[in-house]
Amino acid sequence: MALSLADIEALQSSGTLESVTLEYKAKVDTEREGVTKLAAEVCAFANARGGLLLIGVREKNVCIEEITGMREPDPDTKCLQYAQILESHIEPKLRGLDVYSFPAPTGAPVFVIEVQRGLHGPYRVRKNKEFYLRRSAAKVPMEYTEIRDHFRQVGDVYTRIGALISDRLDKIDSRDTPRLLVQAPTFSIHVVPIDVVETIGGMQISFLDLRGREMEIRFLPPGGSDNSSEYNLLGRCTYNSASNQDETRSYCQLFREGYVEGVVTYLNWAESKTIPSSGIHKTAYHCIRTYLASLEKLGATYPFVVSLALTGIADFDLGVGNSGTAEMRYGSRPIIPPMGVRPGPIVIEAADADIFEAILPIFDQIWNTFGYEYCPYRSVDKIRD
Repeated sequence: MALSLADIEALQSSGTLESVTLEYKAKVDTEREGVTKLAAEVCAFANARGGLLLIGVREKNVCIEEITGMREPDPDTKCLQYAQILESHIEPKLRGLDVYSFPAPTGAPVFVIEVQRGLHGPYRVRKNKEFYLRRSAAKVPMEYTEIRDHFRQVGDVYTRIGALISDRLDKIDSRDTPRLLVQAPTFSIHVVPIDVVETIGGMQISFLDLRGREMEIRFLPPGGSDNSSEYNLLGRCTYNSASNQDETRSYCQLFREGYVEGVVTYLNWAESKTIPSSGIHKTAYHCIRTYLASLEKLGATYPFVVSLALTGIADFDLGVGNSGTAEMRYGSRPIIPPMGVRPGPIVIEAADADIFEAILPIFDQIWNTFGYEYCPYRSVDKIRD
């Protein structure tokens, strides 16, 4: 959520100090060396925990002395200039930047640069090839050992999340799930904030935050409405019972550590041996959007790792459309591995990401597994009823 003047005034009145995630500047020069300094500030945030750079705020003793704004006749053009400078002066490309402005009490604009913690770093300034890190309330050049450790850490985060998801999929495949599933092919969705593996014990969701907010914070089972819910040792589970009340057709488990698992079974697939491709695409799209929004409201921050998987589908075909009518394929019938189809996960780095575009690579992998070149649904309109 974008900051406002009231937020900055609150920082001033409370005497909030500059920190590892907060920097005040009266102005930023966008000529010559000023460009390099700006890129260095943003690199330092991205290589640490992310943060806010507030421009048009005069500081004294690392506190806000006055909210002055900057003399800038066209704030929108200036925001675009800041964004273009950062895009062209930082490598690798830094995603998740947000640049905007609002008027100070003087009427002059205050500029905000929101920096997400980077996933593909460490990041450096292209001109001087220097890596920077935010330490306390200052940016400092990274030492060799810090650069080395940062490369290792970035890879380790993905490795640990991949292991977490793989373990959950193994449990689903063996029916070791929060609710006993119907014996049928399954479609699984996992949404995991990076904080789950970067913070000891994960996010530790407070379930008191859910009370009275069920319509706002929604963790519904894929492909169905919320028929029942319960708290368990893992967290909170919502589910849809099957005709046999001892079994569950679908569920959504919100784990205490802060990640979500949605699973749905399809008995009708078992009869036709055909997977309705647009149906699972639509289910994934709507569930992921809802899960991301709800996790944000519980305090989770970007980036998120998203994974989809199909299990129990040996000898199945991939159909086009919700009716499951199969399309002709060139080549021989694929052999589905015993563990099903487990495409590599993708990363959603910012709240303004296009979810449909983000998950397309996963569906391309699914279609590849069934012998097709790519997923034919290239726009969200193709999966709507």
